[in-house]
Amino acid sequence: MSHPGNGPFTKSDQSAPIVLGSRYASNTGSRSWEEDILGRDILPSGSSVVINIDDGSGYCKYDFLAVFEDGDEVVSNDNNVCELSDFNFTD
Repeated sequence: MSHPGNGPFTKSDQSAPIVLGSRYASNTGSRSWEEDILGRDILPSGSSVVINIDDGSGYCKYDFLAVFEDGDEVVSNDNNVCELSDFNFTD
């Protein structure tokens, strides 16, 4: 399933029993992360959330950063959100 523009897709936490505390997405090549996508919420292990990264730019390539409650960080670079319908982070 593909999406025109940089539309919504599902991100899920498929990690060990570690809770995901923060998620960030920024245009590939950006030097800084945008705001925390989850805000004050957390994403328990095995859960999923639909995220809409549409910022009106039509830009498709994004880097993702996940910060788990135990402090571990996982970065996934160069994700094409115009074609992506599902994405999993694992710790």
